[in-house]
Amino acid sequence: MSNFLQEVKVLEFFGKKPKPQMRAADVRDLYNASLFNGLTLVEGNATAEGTLTNLLIQGECARLTLVDLLEETRALHETQKALLEEMRAARLANDSRNAA
Repeated sequence: MSNFLQEVKVLEFFGKKPKPQMRAADVRDLYNASLFNGLTLVEGNATAEGTLTNLLIQGECARLTLVDLLEETRALHETQKALLEEMRAARLANDSRNAA
């Protein structure tokens, strides 16, 4: 059992509430890529737990970056669709003027 869970159980036993855990809004706010670039796993003396933690952080940062890129791509696609509709409407208006 983790230390945190043990502490919570002891506090609950004595009728006290544990302090709320502060969570970061985004793991990228706490992650410094210059401290861990993937090569340190091979060269450094890292524990298995530290290695897995670093890999999980890298994976989460990559996932969040991908989510941001997908949102930007969707917004760009919507803008392109709107521009295409405007161009089609302008072409139809021009064709109808030329036909008249």
